[in-house]
Amino acid sequence: MKDYSDYSLSSEGGRASYFAFNYLIIKTYMYRTKFPIFPRVFSISNNNIARWFYIVKKGEAFEKELDGYVNNIALLDEAETIMKNLAREAKNKLDCKLSDLTTEDFIDHYQLFCKHFMDLVYFAGSIRSADKGLMPRLKKILTPEEIGIVSLPPKNLFIVREELALRELAVKLFKEEREPGKNDVLDVHSRFLWSSLGYYNEKPKTKEEYVQVLKNMIEDDPVGKINYLKNRLEKEKETQQKLLEKYDEPVLKVASAFVYLKDLYKESINKAILYSDDLFKEIARRTDKSEEFIKKLTQEETVDLLKGIQPNENLIKERIQHSVIICDHQRLTILSGKDANKFEKDYLVKLYAKEKEFKGRTASRGYGKGRVKVVLSVDDFGKVEQGDILTVMNTSPEFVPIMKKASAIIAEDGALSSHVSVISREFGIPCVVGIDVITSILKDGDLVEVDADKGVIKKLFKE
Repeated sequence: MKDYSDYSLSSEGGRASYFAFNYLIIKTYMYRTKFPIFPRVFSISNNNIARWFYIVKKGEAFEKELDGYVNNIALLDEAETIMKNLAREAKNKLDCKLSDLTTEDFIDHYQLFCKHFMDLVYFAGSIRSADKGLMPRLKKILTPEEIGIVSLPPKNLFIVREELALRELAVKLFKEEREPGKNDVLDVHSRFLWSSLGYYNEKPKTKEEYVQVLKNMIEDDPVGKINYLKNRLEKEKETQQKLLEKYDEPVLKVASAFVYLKDLYKESINKAILYSDDLFKEIARRTDKSEEFIKKLTQEETVDLLKGIQPNENLIKERIQHSVIICDHQRLTILSGKDANKFEKDYLVKLYAKEKEFKGRTASRGYGKGRVKVVLSVDDFGKVEQGDILTVMNTSPEFVPIMKKASAIIAEDGALSSHVSVISREFGIPCVVGIDVITSILKDGDLVEVDADKGVIKKLFKE
């Protein structure tokens, strides 16, 4: 295997993920289109917790990927159009009665799903790699406060659209002086039930959950809250527009567009994952295996299984416990067991710092002090209490309720337009991002101080 001793690693965050999805994500980097994408990535997965990294040469700073968009602004609109078209095409092509398909047709159908999934991931990979080069460029032009303003999306994110829909419904029910029921949330549920999904065992939102949210909104000044939200969104757009006109720099438009495009990807991929539930059920039925087992396979192993070729179950078990998937200039390599252990020891262990002070990047300014709670998946949500220091690889929409409890947030993902950066600014939560493997360095209960103005985390002690 290639020697990466002269390279450095740049964390791209991570989260709970089934191997099947993690494999498709890394495999995506084998492909090339006119949209720029970083050529060397890998994931390390331990028991369905995946971390993603870029393998970076000396002197590389993601400038090439960023300039691909800065020098061709039209790519931003084109990326949006293609992602929306992919979603529409997938709905038309994948919507069928799976049990009626022949084995050959069903395999083609599964392959089509994988292609759709990777086509979407490609845009996310392109945008995320270019986004890594944004902060150094913006710091040369803007103040920290201005960076926060320019990082607002040009269109409402789906979490905001969902909240607006719910608050408008809450106002309606408040004026009618009646309690919400399941029939009231049918439209919102059908439009946003996918918003809580991820790459692992996250569940779609239920009508009961929406009814409870509505009850809470009705009791909490629904008219005042929706007016405040609308006024804030309008003011933010006005402030951002003035800033864009003041500087007239293409990179500022790119920064704003990236936030929206990453959100559009999340919406599109979540809808694909929602659909995949029926797909995996049908694969399990046809192969007499569990859905859980199917989600441990590569795309190629799944196709073979549908043809009657059994996979190596010992290898699969070893791979779930510890695996590394590398894509280097369109060459894919999977390591497991001793080989994965050696790779991690050789190239990743050096990142596990023993210092008591860590430097990251400011995503949202402020100060926080409290006990660390490391959250890697929804299974960890229950341990987060008010005032904790939420420590994550990254976040996604289902994290929002626990983010609101945090006195500060620390994240491995360092992208300016990452979910954790955007939402922390949205709620005014102090947030420092871009600290590699911090979820492995800090432990639950550690007392830390977060100076988000300086991007510094200080580990104090643990009782």
